[in-house]
Amino acid sequence: MKYALPNKYPIETKDQLEKTANYFDKYLTRFHPADRLRAATAIEKRANDLNVPLDMGWVKNYARAIVGDHISPDFSRNMDMRKHACANKEITIAGKAFKANDLIDSIKSNIDKEAAFDMVDAIFEFDKRAGLEYQWDKSILDPIMTVFGSLHNPNFDKTAALVPGSLEEQLLRYGQRMIRHDLVKHPIKTMEEVSEKGDAMLTHNQTDNPDVPEVAQ
Repeated sequence: MKYALPNKYPIETKDQLEKTANYFDKYLTRFHPADRLRAATAIEKRANDLNVPLDMGWVKNYARAIVGDHISPDFSRNMDMRKHACANKEITIAGKAFKANDLIDSIKSNIDKEAAFDMVDAIFEFDKRAGLEYQWDKSILDPIMTVFGSLHNPNFDKTAALVPGSLEEQLLRYGQRMIRHDLVKHPIKTMEEVSEKGDAMLTHNQTDNPDVPEVAQ
């Protein structure tokens, strides 16, 4: 039996696949972004195996992280949405206070330099520190959608193609650290463990800034 998530939401048959895809489409915001990614990838692959046409934006946007790895053309705009959500806010990292909007600009500047899922890591860490996790699907997009998704044009990368093999083989083949075995089984724990990497990404190009104030001890 094949499932969208481990032992949940069957997608073995055409009817099961369509029912599960529609369920996620209706209740997507109830699921953590990591579960959305795994479900979308499993559904996309199963639809391909069964030759079932599915035209759902959320499936294309989240599965893109695995099957295409194309960066969203809306990435800059998606990040700027965070500026409005945390205007005038400061974030403390390693004993220093940084303007939240400066950190957003720092993350944006790395889009052509860092691996896509390192960017996702950094945005997860930023949102956690800025208290923006509860704004996902409201005033901002979650980190995976921010990097890979497009609300107005989920078909922007029509050249993306599924890679043969199991879902786990695909995850490992693409070598993206954040979505390897630990993330798809233990998303919350894995997100908590990227803090050190996230700190480095967030403060890139910021630590040598003489205008950054020290936080009082």
